[in-house]
Amino acid sequence: MYDNSLAMRLLGKVAVAFMLLVALISVFLLWSNEELIDVATDVPSNDVVEFLSSKPDASFKSVIRGSPISLPKDFGAHSNYRQEWWYFTGILTSKNGRRFGYQLTFFRFGGQEEANYKDSKWSSSNIWMAHFALSDIQSGKLFAAEDYARGAINLAGVNAHPFRVWLNGWSVEEVDIDDSRNKRNWHVQANSKSVSLDLQLIVDGAPVLHGDEGYSEKNWDGDSASYYFSFPHIESRGELIVDDESFVVTGSSWMDREWSTSVLNRNQLGWDWMGLRFPDKSSLMVFQVRNRTNAPYRYAIYIQPDGQVQKFESDGIILSPKETWSLPNGNSNIPINWELSIPALDMSLTVLAAFNNQYLNLDFSYWEGVVDVEGSFAGASIKGEGYLEMTGY
Repeated sequence: MYDNSLAMRLLGKVAVAFMLLVALISVFLLWSNEELIDVATDVPSNDVVEFLSSKPDASFKSVIRGSPISLPKDFGAHSNYRQEWWYFTGILTSKNGRRFGYQLTFFRFGGQEEANYKDSKWSSSNIWMAHFALSDIQSGKLFAAEDYARGAINLAGVNAHPFRVWLNGWSVEEVDIDDSRNKRNWHVQANSKSVSLDLQLIVDGAPVLHGDEGYSEKNWDGDSASYYFSFPHIESRGELIVDDESFVVTGSSWMDREWSTSVLNRNQLGWDWMGLRFPDKSSLMVFQVRNRTNAPYRYAIYIQPDGQVQKFESDGIILSPKETWSLPNGNSNIPINWELSIPALDMSLTVLAAFNNQYLNLDFSYWEGVVDVEGSFAGASIKGEGYLEMTGY
């Protein structure tokens, strides 16, 4: 005889199993969001500035002047500070002249480990986030993706020597090193729905230390600062795949390394940062942090082809937006055309977005993309290219 109660119990078990499967898939998709974004439409609230200006837990150390940068140690994690990032941007050109810009960034955010789970392999006081973006300049399309992981069971982390930073399948890994000559060879890998990036980065030379030997202030009061260094000219080559089309590419990358606890205060609205490179192998980094009640705090550093640097404070930098672009939802106007002057260098530049919509519509949303540069320097015409990042708009 047909046992209806048994059939019902089996059906119930199948239903429960199906619901658990759906739930697990949903959690995975939320936890590991790798879907690429073509157009910024429904822009979330920009909470990156709110987070970085929030009051940190008292257990984290403060950034202080006089703590020297030391490599390779400072490629690694600084768990005594609340946040840090490893930032890679670059402009690549295919054999037929097609230009692309890429960004791959790894973020570590420190927190408090749950006391009840300290013995678990899953337990971690660190949350990792990574952003991967590609600007296809010819088509005017931006592809952007994000991923998250706990700092546990090897899902995400960083090693100082040999250098490796990773989150799930995205990574930058040192494959060859000569410490005596400041030469490094890094392998970059990242991929998502429509884009795959596989690059070799050849680092040749010492890092550029910003501010006072790596101590980089962010406001007039001296209560917000970070430790900050860069490699502005990194020879880059490899393969890029976009929508199943493969490109052999070469170009130049820029690596920023920064860690802090209180990098912004509550009076600050966001920042504008640009890293610019010129054909003679010189480069220029400029940032301003916008304030609610007074003028922006500004800093610039010009790196000569031989590695010598000149640094400039706020009163030696003129930076003003000349044209804005509105987000599709109409909530913000974002500058996409800047005029930059540094009188002491006899330098006057126009910095213009390669295309307007390079807005990363991610959980932490901001504009970051390729810019073209033209103007004059020491009485001669000059052109260049670089990356521009803007938050808080």
